Amino acid sequence: MNVLAPGDASTIYRDLHRAPAMVAAFGPAFVSLDPSRDPPNRRYARALEGFVAYKAIFGLVRGESDAEVLFDDFATWRDGVHCADPSDPRTLPLHVFDIGGNEFHLACDEGCRRFLRAFGKPSQRRDESGRVWRTGLAHGREEFRVAGLTLPPGMHWDVSSVGGSWRIANASEVWKVEGRAYVNAAPNEHLRGPQTRSRGHARLVWRADTKNAPRRKKERH
Repeated sequence: MNVLAPGDASTIYRDLHRAPAMVAAFGPAFVSLDPSRDPPNRRYARALEGFVAYKAIFGLVRGESDAEVLFDDFATWRDGVHCADPSDPRTLPLHVFDIGGNEFHLACDEGCRRFLRAFGKPSQRRDESGRVWRTGLAHGREEFRVAGLTLPPGMHWDVSSVGGSWRIANASEVWKVEGRAYVNAAPNEHLRGPQTRSRGHARLVWRADTKNAPRRKKERH
């Protein structure tokens, strides 16, 4: 598989929340849903198109005509708003929120209704891993944009689980959470642990840009 480096995947995803974005690929590419896996596994990977879905225009470019169509589509898309409101499931980092093996077409009303039936109301969703995503009290000043919609400053979810020990990962980090602790998850995939340990413990156990990142074998040419 052609798998993006975890740090690159994370940078791309976070940039999608700054301004209207277009992602062009010249061949099939994937993002690992567990960046600590070495080597990456297709079962725990998502196609790049699905990774950026709803937050950017994506196109596979194999020639000049493909590029022209993609730029035309982007010129139209960037002037519109393609996300209803902050409770729209398209605001979620859908590679962090576990949707299991399901597919949801969130650009249509029926797809959003299916998502609601599967995971619950926007203020308290439960993903396939049993993690509860509650709308957190906004803190911080950072504003995120999703498909033309500007979200309230500091918008995030408090993610918790009834399990004794569990993990949560974005494109470049893996966190381990114990007890009644929780992590904050932002629309741009940023994860943040609690400031106190009164409810348990959440710690970063793997990050792509540290010595914990798996070493890749050098290819011989």
